[in-house]
Amino acid sequence: MSYERIGTGATAVGIKTGEGVVLAAEKRVSYGGFVMSRGGKKVFTIKDRFGLAFAGLFSDIQTLNRTMNVLIHSYELENNRPISVYSA
Repeated sequence: MSYERIGTGATAVGIKTGEGVVLAAEKRVSYGGFVMSRGGKKVFTIKDRFGLAFAGLFSDIQTLNRTMNVLIHSYELENNRPISVYSA
């Protein structure tokens, strides 16, 4: 018996305009061919200045989102000023 990998890609997109940025991602959360949820949150706001959109493993984005929030908050407390986009 042979096994073949099946691609089950997801979509996330970011568009930069002169006035700001638009982030979007589909809400479907799947594991292989099984759809676990049709309402998963895949676009996050970090500190009202940063955005994060993803198409990948849900646990990875949750960890990345939490880590970025903690690191940005820590930077702002230590430096007593908002973090810049370049520093983030």
